[in-house]
Amino acid sequence: MNRSYCADARGISTVLPPGLKHRLCITSPPYWMLRDYGSPLQIGMEPTPEAFIESLTTVFGGAFDYVAEDGSLIIVIGDSYFGGGSSTTNGNDFANFSGKSTLAGTYPGGSKRPIKPRKHPTFRVGEQVGIPWMLASSLRSCGWMIRQVSIWAKPNPMPGPFRKRLTSSHEHIIHATKSMDYFCDRSALDDGSRIMRDVITCAVSKGGHRHNAGFPRKLIDTFVSAYTEVGDIILDPFMGSGTVAESCVAAGRFYTGMDINGLTSSLKPESIDR
Repeated sequence: MNRSYCADARGISTVLPPGLKHRLCITSPPYWMLRDYGSPLQIGMEPTPEAFIESLTTVFGGAFDYVAEDGSLIIVIGDSYFGGGSSTTNGNDFANFSGKSTLAGTYPGGSKRPIKPRKHPTFRVGEQVGIPWMLASSLRSCGWMIRQVSIWAKPNPMPGPFRKRLTSSHEHIIHATKSMDYFCDRSALDDGSRIMRDVITCAVSKGGHRHNAGFPRKLIDTFVSAYTEVGDIILDPFMGSGTVAESCVAAGRFYTGMDINGLTSSLKPESIDR
């Protein structure tokens, strides 16, 4: 049965039925200091990168018990730059903007551009934080084994007004498991050359740049096919517009979705809990 919950993913154990197991947990969480949706419980607006990683670790630590012993965790996440301009995922450089550009504006859909912190004992303004690697390291503390950190390469990245560095055109894919004994259909990862490459090229879907953590259906389909079988249940703790759920329905899988703002797609789950 497909289930959708309007709930904070950090409280996963208080929401999902005990004993419910998923073959795969796949999601793209909000990125640090990218967009402010005005919810007091939202993840992504923590004052420091460390606090953000702590929030995500709570989510995926809670998800650990709801993933099957031979299951996988897939997290698609972009990096951030400390301080400076209004966009962290694309890393706007502080020196390229006036002070006014860091003030909160609005994105399509009503989200706000956050005012990023500029003081930290380790990071300096304009410095790349290394969010994906911080998260991968932290996941080990709650039992996950980091199987691989690979790359989603974007042939159509969002352009940025950068003067002293390259435009960001990729995000990281963290693949974690409970052990080496996890399910995998190798044929789903084969690009035709019998080589399972650790760089997956996939265009950002229309509207994906505007979503707080959008990732394309094609990317999701690859992992759904590789790490689950027909009839399996898949967990997405940051459901958003429901792209993972759509992939599950199309592939004959079931889904459990959670989102603090509820499901925002036209999907009609069989069970909606608030």
